Amino acid sequence: LFILSNGAFRWYHIHLQWMYRAAKSDLLAATLSDITPQRLLENEMNKLFAALQRESSRKNTLLIVDDTEVSRVILGEIFKDKYKILTAENGREGIALLRQKGEEIAMVLLDMEMPVMSGQEFLGVKSSMPDVADIPVIIISGDDNRIVQANILKTGVYDYITKPFTPEIVAKRVNNVLGYRRRFLDAVEEYDKNKQEQGVTLVD
Repeated sequence: LFILSNGAFRWYHIHLQWMYRAAKSDLLAATLSDITPQRLLENEMNKLFAALQRESSRKNTLLIVDDTEVSRVILGEIFKDKYKILTAENGREGIALLRQKGEEIAMVLLDMEMPVMSGQEFLGVKSSMPDVADIPVIIISGDDNRIVQANILKTGVYDYITKPFTPEIVAKRVNNVLGYRRRFLDAVEEYDKNKQEQGVTLVD
């Protein structure tokens, strides 16, 4: 590891090769390879693995954030046999539950139009919370306009469901997102296992 005058870091791999011995001295040849990109990638992978460890410890809990009681009840009924259900009437209550139960929450079902704190504000606060920023969100929307739906997806959420709810479609969309996420986690864990078997150690 070299620290440059401007404070930047560079990593080099130094390979020494013995050439020959002359006058009681050994002559060595040194080759330097810049491995900074690999080290930076490894640091990013470390962050990802830390997130995966948090993910693996989470229980199957859904957080439903909607100011309409009927919506909360219907969604709770759809998933109550498979997931533990937490509910919040607005974004502020949802954030409080994320702080308290973040490690147990697998997904957030989020209404966008709410008093006190809107869904958009909720997403902004959630994204600034490192421990829960990676929890997937599906938006609850009362508008089935395709342009509106496209704009919703641009906010970084995983999917959307529209009111009135069709239980089979709602369940399918939630299961699709969580299934894709599980496959992604499995792939990264397999990558980590292979790296370990090859004797590669990730560094902080």
